[in-house]
Amino acid sequence: MRILTKIISGIAIVGLLCAPLLFYNDRISQIQTNNILLISSILWFLSAPFWMGVKSKE
Repeated sequence: MRILTKIISGIAIVGLLCAPLLFYNDRISQIQTNNILLISSILWFLSAPFWMGVKSKE
């Protein structure tokens, strides 16, 4: 479960970083940028608390 949430969080961060760059280079429209940023933000805030700050069982 923890690995899956890390993967989802990583994908969300990539979306948050790439969307503005793609918009700046005229690859995607502003509406697409807004949608990517919204979905990425929601994914990040839903998945990150499950693995951040939790100590591993070792």
